[in-house]
Amino acid sequence: MAELKKNPEELLPGCLQMLRDMFERSILTSNSYQHIRMVVQMFHMQKELDNEDFPPMGSGRSMRIFRVIRDYIREFVRKKAEELIAIESDDERLTGYKDFWTDYQWKSRCANSICSYLNNHWVLRYLEHYRVIRQENLFQNEDQVHYMYTLCMVIWKEEMLANQTLNIVESAKNLLRCERDGEKIETVKIAKLVESFVEVGIEYERVFDNSRLYQTRLDYREVDEFGLTTEQREMLKTYEDLFETPILEDTRAYYRIEAKQASIDGDIIKYMRMANERWEQEAERSKRCLHNAITGYRIQKEVDAAWVEEQLPFFQVRLELKASSKRMTRLPFQSHFNALLKAERRSDLLLMFKLCLRVDVAIEQLRKDFCEYVALKGREAISGIPVCNQNDPKSYVEAVLKVRDHYESMVEESFGNDCGFVKFFFEGCVAFVNRNCITEKNKKHSSHKSCELLGRYVDLALKKGGEDSDTFLEKVIVVFHHLEDKDIFQKYFNRFLARRLIMEQSGSDDLEINVISRLKALCGHEYTSTAQKMFHDIEVSRQLTAGFKEVST
Repeated sequence: MAELKKNPEELLPGCLQMLRDMFERSILTSNSYQHIRMVVQMFHMQKELDNEDFPPMGSGRSMRIFRVIRDYIREFVRKKAEELIAIESDDERLTGYKDFWTDYQWKSRCANSICSYLNNHWVLRYLEHYRVIRQENLFQNEDQVHYMYTLCMVIWKEEMLANQTLNIVESAKNLLRCERDGEKIETVKIAKLVESFVEVGIEYERVFDNSRLYQTRLDYREVDEFGLTTEQREMLKTYEDLFETPILEDTRAYYRIEAKQASIDGDIIKYMRMANERWEQEAERSKRCLHNAITGYRIQKEVDAAWVEEQLPFFQVRLELKASSKRMTRLPFQSHFNALLKAERRSDLLLMFKLCLRVDVAIEQLRKDFCEYVALKGREAISGIPVCNQNDPKSYVEAVLKVRDHYESMVEESFGNDCGFVKFFFEGCVAFVNRNCITEKNKKHSSHKSCELLGRYVDLALKKGGEDSDTFLEKVIVVFHHLEDKDIFQKYFNRFLARRLIMEQSGSDDLEINVISRLKALCGHEYTSTAQKMFHDIEVSRQLTAGFKEVST
């Protein structure tokens, strides 16, 4: 206790030696810990004013001890950085970095505990002074006053992570390349490097956002696409700028070269499997050693860009072996996608879909190609109807339904019922139903023919009756959906209905009513009002006729 009466300047050399023992030799006894805490507290409480302190901070010489500790820690970290620079091997350099960082983080926490009195009674007031009086960002004060742990992280960032000579990120890039090339590496080294980049983000922590009012608003803060608040994103700024950005650039450059080489032999199946494998590898690697919350998605986007987006020309041509030679020749109008469609390679189509789904340009092109392919196959199917049957409504409707059902199952199986594919599949069906070799015979009213044939199909089925009503209705509604001019179908339907009712050719009144009800549900009351009125009039007529017969007899 006699030491409390001494001038703290006299105790400073011994205090510094104890700090050196802690940082350089990892020695920190209970007595040393208490002694350093006491000296720090004495500097703060000394009644002699120091010119280096601001009057608003109160009396004392806190800045003096703060700068002494800060300068020593900076010198210590700088020497460690020089040791790492001297290591030539990337693997050994990252090993050394991992060990230094683990040790330094523990010592930083010890230093923070030692300086807890300084943190609570001087640093906090100093930061408040900068916020209220100078209206500056807390992390931009020129004296670099922070809580002691934060200060240690800031020094580590400046002397280690931002050290252009050391360039520790380059070592990480080289190690990641080695793993991508098939070599086995200790990813914990990269994980520790990432941990340090994330941890130094504490520099941007909002010191004064701990008020009760702020705490009550935590549930109402806006988050970004990664589920992070603005404050959390600010604390990842160092990680994103110094580590993530160069890693993402290197990832794309690596896979750009690999994708280009893989596309040379023209085997699209092999190419897609390799691309998917690489995508999965990067997803797993991100979980193991990167900050997966934001980097996982971004690094996969880089893989997609290199393998799909930048290789779209490869997806849009197919290499075939000509019969006349053994050279591979590009056929620009037959895409790999069309070739897989033609060959009914549904599992491979699913793989291509999954790859392209993550790239907007690619998936949009696939959807358009699928639309055109469905329209083409539909027209081919209708062209395949024998000439003598081309005016037969049953042959026509069955041909339409066969194509439609076939490719609908493909949309389910190979494209996961993706809403974009469903939309373009529908457009493809509309195209071949309304514009085909049969409809084009009447160029003036080409859209009328499909409406007429569907109307006649309904007429024939309702005359016969007996057909399963649910199956029949489903077929009619499916084709009806794809008609562009539904008003034309309405005219044919009403005409044929009137004929059936007048000539008493209807096979089932219940089925007639069901058809009208389904059309009403799809198109509204106005669409079926004429048909309903006709049916009602016939019912009234039948009742009057029956009543007249009873009276007559």
